[in-house]
Amino acid sequence: KFRVVKINNVGIYVKARDRYIPPREKGIADLLCCSPDGQFVAIEVKLPGGHLTSHQAEFLNEIKQHNGIALVAHSLDDVIRLVEGEN
Repeated sequence: KFRVVKINNVGIYVKARDRYIPPREKGIADLLCCSPDGQFVAIEVKLPGGHLTSHQAEFLNEIKQHNGIALVAHSLDDVIRLVEGEN
């Protein structure tokens, strides 16, 4: 069983100051997971045809460089393939 945490990494609009505060960390994947065997997994969720920002690509590449699994999921089938070990 995977342990999954959804990351809400969005900025905040402060109406009283008419100011937008950007997120602290740009590019963090939408889902951070731990596989049953303890491997770190990062999943960036995109609509079909959606593309990574440079910050998102950098984050996923860093995960791969440290022997984690990084995935861009355009559909639930992409995630199912990962969970079933086909990725």
